[in-house]
Amino acid sequence: MKHKWTHAEKLLVVVIVVVTIALGLLSVFAYEHKKNLVYRENLTLTAVTVDGQDLTLSDLAFYIAYEENLVEEQARVYEMDQTLLYWNLRMKGKYVKQTAKQNVIGLAVHDAIFAKIAEEQKIELDEEEEKLCASKEADFWSDLTDEQKERLGVEEQVIAHTMHQMALAQKAQQFYAIEQNKDYEDYELSGAAYEKLLKKHTYQINQKVWSRIDVGNITLDHGNTAALDMESVEKRIDGK
Repeated sequence: MKHKWTHAEKLLVVVIVVVTIALGLLSVFAYEHKKNLVYRENLTLTAVTVDGQDLTLSDLAFYIAYEENLVEEQARVYEMDQTLLYWNLRMKGKYVKQTAKQNVIGLAVHDAIFAKIAEEQKIELDEEEEKLCASKEADFWSDLTDEQKERLGVEEQVIAHTMHQMALAQKAQQFYAIEQNKDYEDYELSGAAYEKLLKKHTYQINQKVWSRIDVGNITLDHGNTAALDMESVEKRIDGK
């Protein structure tokens, strides 16, 4: 005997179908908002705001390229053929990759604070400092491969501007340290005096953007490698 669907049963089926579709769409939405962003395609997105000033991914391009190259050089010393091993090492309670990402934001915030001090105190670079800054920028840009430049997605002028701001920040840091009867190093990123200064300023990381930036795979390409045996890797770094 053929079953006749009641109104309640039909309604239940409709509800189940609608809920299933909704859950599917939510899963897709969640995935799309968690997967890594293609850096060069999202340069105008704000990564961090410092004292009301928005720093975009484009503004962070120099710091990312610098930090990735620095860590990659260290990685080649550790394991020439598989540098990803080093990036995934756990050192002092944090993965190298995680520390590199924190350094990018940390340096950008640091320089933004001191560049603002330079602006407020009308600190400028003299002729020799300008030449030195331009020379460093040219060297940095020429050291990047064509592939790295393409993956980064910014023009040389963007890097030049950031490095000029960084030079101003360094000069302001020197003057500020003297004013406070401190050493220049006290106001470096890890300096105790800088940590106190940082508390007088406000900065907010845009986690919706920054959490989806894969530092270590911006100017570099470690690929979608297989899972590593991190226990054995950590034993190697400890010399066990």
